[in-house]
Amino acid sequence: MADTKKNSEKKTKTGSVKTKAKAPGKAKVSRKVTAPGNGKAIGKVTHFYDQISVAAILVEGKLQQGDLVKIGRHDQFVEQTVNSLQLEHETIKAAKRGQEVGLKVVRPVREGDVVVKI
Repeated sequence: MADTKKNSEKKTKTGSVKTKAKAPGKAKVSRKVTAPGNGKAIGKVTHFYDQISVAAILVEGKLQQGDLVKIGRHDQFVEQTVNSLQLEHETIKAAKRGQEVGLKVVRPVREGDVVVKI
């Protein structure tokens, strides 16, 4: 009869089966938005509409008109004041956590860029 033990199993002198430790799985990826440098991360760009220069932002903090924000990643940021903020095509003054809003931007941004309030 052929031996049907798995490669990861080894019999000890006492007859018990010892298994090798399995390699760890993938590390958990944090979906939390972190702010590089100074400021507080308040959201993340989920989509950019280049024809109208509007970024769809998933808000993780509080964002309101008049706030000074940086949008970008690493060392490439667009700094601007929040002038136009919309939710479901209606102008709003402030956005709260969990809302996905449209923000008119002065330069193109990319999906995944972090929005930092300064």
